[in-house]
Amino acid sequence: MMRPRYYRALSRAERIVRTASVLIGALLTASIAQSVESREATTHEVQEPLPPLGPARPLRLPAIVRKQLPNGLKLVILEDHRQPAIWLRMAIGAGSSRDPVDRVGLAQMTASMLDKGTTTRSEAQIADTNDALGASLGAGSDEDHLTISASGLSTFTDTLFDLLSDITLRATFPTQELERMRTRTLSGILASLGEPATVADAAIHRRVYGTHPYGNFATGTAASVNAIQQQDLMQFRDSLFLPNNSTLFIVGDITAEQATAAALQRFGNWQQKELSRPPDPPKSAELALKSPRITIIDRPDAAQTEVRIGLLTRGYTDPMRQVGRIATAVLGLGQFEGRLTKEIRVKRGLTYGAASFFDRKGQAGMFEITTFTKNASTGEVVRIALEEARRMQNEVTPTDELKERKEFLNGSFAVSVATTPGVLQRLVPAVLYGAGPEELTRSIANVEAVTSSQIEDYMRTLPLGWPEIVLVGAASAIEPQVKSLGTVTVIPAGSLDLQSPTLRAPSHSP
Repeated sequence: MMRPRYYRALSRAERIVRTASVLIGALLTASIAQSVESREATTHEVQEPLPPLGPARPLRLPAIVRKQLPNGLKLVILEDHRQPAIWLRMAIGAGSSRDPVDRVGLAQMTASMLDKGTTTRSEAQIADTNDALGASLGAGSDEDHLTISASGLSTFTDTLFDLLSDITLRATFPTQELERMRTRTLSGILASLGEPATVADAAIHRRVYGTHPYGNFATGTAASVNAIQQQDLMQFRDSLFLPNNSTLFIVGDITAEQATAAALQRFGNWQQKELSRPPDPPKSAELALKSPRITIIDRPDAAQTEVRIGLLTRGYTDPMRQVGRIATAVLGLGQFEGRLTKEIRVKRGLTYGAASFFDRKGQAGMFEITTFTKNASTGEVVRIALEEARRMQNEVTPTDELKERKEFLNGSFAVSVATTPGVLQRLVPAVLYGAGPEELTRSIANVEAVTSSQIEDYMRTLPLGWPEIVLVGAASAIEPQVKSLGTVTVIPAGSLDLQSPTLRAPSHSP
């Protein structure tokens, strides 16, 4: 069975870890044996067992200061003087969901072009200044936000603020650099869409989110990327890069007073404007579906099938988000401990990995199951995945299993916030979408409070009777196996249009 690139990489990592484990184990065994022999020769002392793990400790954060400048720019300041470093992150409500219909990819292109020159610095000057500081400067976008980041030693705080404000407020988007970026983006689109896993991920987003921009292939298509011009980048920036649409996170070796003064100096004259409304939230197709809707993207020569199962859910503000997080940890998170991997890989050997997760955004979210298998076992894998998910709607999660999954999540959380950048990574969505910094300090307690009955109740809210299912593989082998599971639509790979709600290019519509 052919493995996608990311599974091959994982396998190499696993082999390295296993080899290291064997070597370490051998050394430890030899050392222990020698120690035991020596001890037996001198004493009959009995070794005490290791103590059990203690309870997870809640995260304790320094006081976080939240302010707002007169122009509407929000500041979130976290003092941390343990290292002589500072991290700046400007989050602007200018994600890919704001892309014009005929310019999908504009948000990502804008982010990529911000450091290619400003009214005060050329691209080379920006790069040279950044390199001289040994700093990090960059930008990226997701569905809801475009984020600009700068970090480095706190000795260079003033210069870092200057660089951040320069590319945020004064980018010029040079046409020559735009053409280079366009060529690079088009090559990337061509390469990524050659990967069945990428196609499956993009297609399930389109099916679940329908016509909403969350369903767009955010990098864009050849047509939309070729349509983007310099004036589009400037208009996108001028209409959405607004202080009343932005939050600046300042974390590290700086006082709240210094951070506020630095932000006011660089961004105080940034003019606020009236902000256009975001698109309406996506609507569920649940009422229109009477059974699972199965979309097969036909790749006749494929030896295996990429499997995606998805459902529209509430976004980050779902009050039961923590319950859903633990439910999906039971179902399909955490290597071999997830039920999906146990059933599909360990017991039957039908895949190298299977996972489930919630992808939460500002306006909506998606519950997804993802795996892959041989074409011949596609139907079996889809049935097992659905059965395992539906079983959680009608059975209480055993106490031991729930306890282990909670320990896994709390342990993962503790590792993720062990560094200042890790805290910032968690802090940003908590402030932009959630209840604020207290989400981090309450995380351990919130996980511990979830009960088995809450998980069962929450899973019942998911319309698992009529999910969206996307299969990328050889339709001739797949369709007979799944046609009894729901309504099947076959789309030849050459007729696929990821920006179309039907996933079909207009000239290939049935």
